Amino acid sequence: MEAVALDENGIPTDDKAQVVLGAWNGTDDSGTAPVTGTAQPFNGNEAGLTTLPVLTIADSEVRIGLADLRGDGRPDYAYLGRIL
Repeated sequence: MEAVALDENGIPTDDKAQVVLGAWNGTDDSGTAPVTGTAQPFNGNEAGLTTLPVLTIADSEVRIGLADLRGDGRPDYAYLGRIL
């Protein structure tokens, strides 16, 4: 999974959203810790990029989550997401 934080002009940036990613088994109860997740944003090799490799052998659904580490919930912080 990948997410790139964008500025107001749609350019990748480290100054806006601090995107963190997580993944859960589809059968996990709500509120449980993710099976895997990023401890901090911007762990990729490009501006604004957060990546989370996910390897699963689950034969059911996998849930993913994306949040802004800042936690201020600003609606003007944009990002691009990609699941490969």
